[in-house]
Amino acid sequence: MIEIGLIQLGVGTIGRELLSQVRRLGLNEKISFKWLGIFRSQAALIDSGGLEQTKIDAFIQGAKFPEVVENFTHSDLLKKIFREFGGTTLLVDVTASDQTQQYFELALEHGAGVVSANKIPFSSALTNFESMMDSNGYLYSPVRMEATVGAGLPILSSLAGLIETGDEVLEIQGCFSGTLGFLFSSLSASKSFSESLSQAQDGGMTEPDPREDLSGMDVARKVLILSRLLGWKGELEDVKVENLIPESYRKLSLDEFGARCGELNAHFEERVLKARSERKVLRYIGMVSAQGLRVEVREVSEDSVIGSLEGADNLCVIRTRRYSQPLIIRGPGAGPSVTAAGVFHDILELARILPRR
Repeated sequence: MIEIGLIQLGVGTIGRELLSQVRRLGLNEKISFKWLGIFRSQAALIDSGGLEQTKIDAFIQGAKFPEVVENFTHSDLLKKIFREFGGTTLLVDVTASDQTQQYFELALEHGAGVVSANKIPFSSALTNFESMMDSNGYLYSPVRMEATVGAGLPILSSLAGLIETGDEVLEIQGCFSGTLGFLFSSLSASKSFSESLSQAQDGGMTEPDPREDLSGMDVARKVLILSRLLGWKGELEDVKVENLIPESYRKLSLDEFGARCGELNAHFEERVLKARSERKVLRYIGMVSAQGLRVEVREVSEDSVIGSLEGADNLCVIRTRRYSQPLIIRGPGAGPSVTAAGVFHDILELARILPRR
């Protein structure tokens, strides 16, 4: 039996769901998991011999994390775990932090694998991305990041498989934001922008400040990750992004924006009506092609693959030399359950691969 040590960064909604999914799987005759550490930004709970299951169960039930521990660094504690645990170890990032890149590097230096749902490290400087990838490609790397683009959808693994078998990817386009997918589906159903946004907020689909979603930068990071798997050498600032919020509204306080977002209703209604007059709908689309990377609102035929997308589902359309019809991957692109499942799948994949490296 292969024993895999897990170190988890983050114990929020997705983190607790991941703990629960691993717990429900239990032991099988081939792989067993042992939690060696759970980290938050200012605290950590570690045991190189394995955390007690009662503590894991408490976190699943929403128990508070231990108080802040003074005089330690996460790097020191990670080194301690890597030094004392003799088996295969995976570092799992389910945060949205811009500080975890350093821990990825530390894990890889010690022969551990990395699984991440965090887009930021992979859409930061190109040199950071390249340092984490095996020269033979993504499928040979001790790093997995499926959940960074489509939550539980097999987008990155499918793309990597096409590349590995010698196909040439001509274009990728799709809807990669559950939040913006819901928003534009609601607009197509004749709801106002402010009403649609409010429903998305009430449903927990947006960031605390919804302008972070509306800026398009989340989709831009996903598009950049897709392009980097194809060998594109650009940076995040090279992605052309359509921000849905006018400049003057970006400077308002969150409360002021909430009070005034109804002022944008007429603008979006005009765009929706124009598209409808041509039997089209609006969708927020990310694109990767020889012409570059773009993230923008586009008018698409209402009976097209992208035009038929509804709600918070994600959709990825991959056109290649080999596929006379494009490869279409569609399904839930957000939510703790599917995101945690995407992370768990990556854990299982590396658990099978790493002991044989």
